[in-house]
Amino acid sequence: MGTKDSKIVDKRRTIKGLVVDAFNSKGEMPSYEELTELVKTHFPDSRWKKSHYAWYKSKIRQGKIFVKKDDTVPKTADTIGSSILIANPRGSDDF
Repeated sequence: MGTKDSKIVDKRRTIKGLVVDAFNSKGEMPSYEELTELVKTHFPDSRWKKSHYAWYKSKIRQGKIFVKKDDTVPKTADTIGSSILIANPRGSDDF
């Protein structure tokens, strides 16, 4: 019987999918070492390196790669800003 991580990864065919699933499973960005182990296991021919990890982490922080966010975590300035931008895309103060 496989581990929880292997069940999640079986649904994905890309490293991006693996990163999203690992983030969602853990509730935060996995460490470089944790994610590297997963990538090497499921994509053994990948040329994965630290700059790839940094790129995915950056895109998640920027909201360009969507992951589940824990609703119990207090909103930070950047998540509040994102909510305002989504609610009011033209930047006007009129709601």
